[in-house]
Amino acid sequence: MIITKEYYDGANICCHKMKNDMTYIKMAAKSMAKNNIGKDDILVPAPSHQGKSTYTLLLAKEIAKLTNATVWDHLYCIPHEPMYLQKKKKGTGAVKMYSNATVPAKQLYFVDNCLASGKTFLEAKKTLGKDLLPLVYAIDSSCHHEIPLDIFVV
Repeated sequence: MIITKEYYDGANICCHKMKNDMTYIKMAAKSMAKNNIGKDDILVPAPSHQGKSTYTLLLAKEIAKLTNATVWDHLYCIPHEPMYLQKKKKGTGAVKMYSNATVPAKQLYFVDNCLASGKTFLEAKKTLGKDLLPLVYAIDSSCHHEIPLDIFVV
């Protein structure tokens, strides 16, 4: 089970502010590190719409400091319009990811600020071809998810 917060119970503020403020990244990392992540686990930061990880890399590094996990920053995406804008325009929320490195044979955690539709996570899982678990600060349980919500404790 992955412990997370409900997006619309106040976590949305932290989700947005962590994109530009290390204080919120550290606050989220402290919360996310409570998920039994350890030295044998691998944290995979979500790439941003620009193609590579940005604030999620900082978030993964903060979680790693608290858990001794390893950060694996080798997941990329083809640059695209931000997901929230795609959603606003009623778009598909499509994202295409790739990696140019060998995927570690350990438990992988996909680090992101929020899980809304689950499409970014599912594309990462498809790309890495591994059992990948989402490690997110918040989940928008009002969205239609393509992944089972029973792995989360809100």
